Amino acid sequence: MPHQRTITLILFCGFVLLLTIAISCNNEPGESSHYSDNCKTDFKGFPDIPGWNFTSVPVPTEIKRARKIYFISELHGLLFSDENDIWLTEDGSITWQHVYNGEARAFDDVTFLDSLNGFATAWYGHEGGLVKTTDGGMNWHLIKFSTRGVLFKISFVDTMIGFAFFRPKMVDGSYSKPFLAKTINGGTNWQEIPGVDVNGYSPTQLKVFSNGFGYMAGDGGKLYLTSDIGDHWIPVETGLEDIFWNQAINADTMYASSYDSFLKSTNGGVTWHEISKYFVETGHFFSGSDGITVQRVASDLLYDVFEDCNAFLTTSDGGETWIEGPPSYYFSVSQINFINHKTGFLLFKNEIFRIHRD
Repeated sequence: MPHQRTITLILFCGFVLLLTIAISCNNEPGESSHYSDNCKTDFKGFPDIPGWNFTSVPVPTEIKRARKIYFISELHGLLFSDENDIWLTEDGSITWQHVYNGEARAFDDVTFLDSLNGFATAWYGHEGGLVKTTDGGMNWHLIKFSTRGVLFKISFVDTMIGFAFFRPKMVDGSYSKPFLAKTINGGTNWQEIPGVDVNGYSPTQLKVFSNGFGYMAGDGGKLYLTSDIGDHWIPVETGLEDIFWNQAINADTMYASSYDSFLKSTNGGVTWHEISKYFVETGHFFSGSDGITVQRVASDLLYDVFEDCNAFLTTSDGGETWIEGPPSYYFSVSQINFINHKTGFLLFKNEIFRIHRD
């Protein structure tokens, strides 16, 4: 029996070793081992990356977990908790004012049209809704529409016309397929748009601009584009199995990432080429050339748990070449909110950092 247990242990260790090698190789051939060796498990802060620096932003001690942030300017920002609280700062986070504690909770997406008019998706009880402000976030009004399901992504063209991804209400303990809907009365009523397969991954983007152009991620690696404020949506194939992050600069230049490939198109999605083999956790492109991303550069077995090693990668030529910041198991950024091409705010767990470049 002892001999049998020894053989079993050896076989198990060999399996774990092979699995670790396989995952490492699958992430980025020739590169993941380099990153794995340099991932800093004990590093608990954000370093300066070439051209950028980070500053910690004070968060109200009452916040158990921050869910979303939205800064309208360097001074004017909002923080949405995982419970049912909204906090407002008007002095760059030196002080925070508690402005909402009502029925709405679990704010998944936030958007502002200007310094006054904004919307956020919300739950109330077990139903879905939308909270709306017309005074920069000082006061919020809950719009209920329980029959439609739960919103998890929104984009508004103006105070009346908006679009949203809906998850229909649960049936037999599970949600049915999500769908795209449009409102023309500020979110009070919504009409489903047929023929569009919605991507259910939260990091993907839905955006419709006032000039009529819009984009969204669909199922099976498709993007959908519109040029008439959402009246018609045209599917565009990327060749990816699925899309987990996307952004379009305009009707020509757009980006899409799966787990193992990051693609770019400069002709409206007709053709795509790969600019990275890493998974984009989050990011933002200011133009067709200037961008900053958080990319997953390795996954390793760390203390018997597989951990993702991320790095900030920046580009000035649209992703053809990348400047790599130091990697770390610590860099798990859930949201980046830029107010201009120099300054933004990122949310990491329960911490907010101001990110700035000269």
